[in-house]
Amino acid sequence: MQSQSQSYPNYPYYGQPIYQQPHAQYMGPGPSNGYPQYPYPANNLYVPPAAPQERIEPFIPPNPTAAAPRGKSHRRTATTPAGPLKSALKKSSAVAAPAATEALTRQPTYPGSGFPNPQISRPRLLSNNFRGFHSDLNHEEFRPLHMFMLLIGNNELRLENIMDPALRELRSTILPLWPEGVESDSQHGHDWTVRFRSNPWTLQGPHVATALHIIVELWTLFARRGFAFQTSMNIGSPTPRLVFEVKSHDPISQFFLAYFSHGGRRLHLIKPPTVVDDTLGSQLKAYLPRRITEESVSRDVRIIEVKKQSGPGVTEVEPQFFLMHVLKCLYGLGYTLQASVPLGRRGPLGLRAGKEMLVFRGTVPDSKA
Repeated sequence: MQSQSQSYPNYPYYGQPIYQQPHAQYMGPGPSNGYPQYPYPANNLYVPPAAPQERIEPFIPPNPTAAAPRGKSHRRTATTPAGPLKSALKKSSAVAAPAATEALTRQPTYPGSGFPNPQISRPRLLSNNFRGFHSDLNHEEFRPLHMFMLLIGNNELRLENIMDPALRELRSTILPLWPEGVESDSQHGHDWTVRFRSNPWTLQGPHVATALHIIVELWTLFARRGFAFQTSMNIGSPTPRLVFEVKSHDPISQFFLAYFSHGGRRLHLIKPPTVVDDTLGSQLKAYLPRRITEESVSRDVRIIEVKKQSGPGVTEVEPQFFLMHVLKCLYGLGYTLQASVPLGRRGPLGLRAGKEMLVFRGTVPDSKA
């Protein structure tokens, strides 16, 4: 075997000069390689289209030898090639690389999309912001802007959106006022419901004055803690929802209650302020002479009534006309109507069997005056 492998160079077949020509060193395409000249472009290189003037310089590969032709010889067929040589394709792919580079450095279509800038932070979506808000919500710091109060049926008091400190204060100051005690006391989140015994909202029995005093104390406590009455609405409940809004603390407001009979001719004043108790009757008599009567039923209740018929030749006073004079006189005394609170259940025809309490608000008189 050793002798045969050494005799290959002198073998006549391999020594024919006509077959040694393909082993000549490759010098690139052209007349020097012994083949007929083919009309290739100059230097047999692929020339890319001219780039626009505003683009940057063509990209130069980091290793220039990578695009150079290989050193070893290649066999070439005698037929004419149908397309560019492999070396030309390699060079064209190397030259086409700047297009990808230019795509990274070209002028962006809209701001922030053409180049990665680490200083430009990606804006957060609204959904992420809301999700973060809900996850950071601390239920111990519940701060509502509105509080709702409902007087339901004959014995139920419900407060909605109430904070824990207010709930503790109400339990210690309001519940002990009712002498009959409490039937149930429950809390659902920030809603509190309490049911009293013996139906205080029917305004019947020996504790009528106490039931009305509870309503006055609720209004006074809310004002002292910065909640002022705004309006009432019937949304989601057959009972009107009384809306209290956060305001500044009110240390000087004074409240009292009054209600009219179903006919609208008898006015009941419940613990009225001294100025109202002393002067309202006399002022109404001045506006409506020979038509007003008044009496003091108890120490806490005063009744003012307008007569239906006061004699021949005297026109009858309509209930709405009487109401207008009552509100006018109270306004002159410094008290305005703030709310109307219906009490008691509705009858079978939808009429309320209870009474509609009127809440009047004024200011505590200055003791130094």
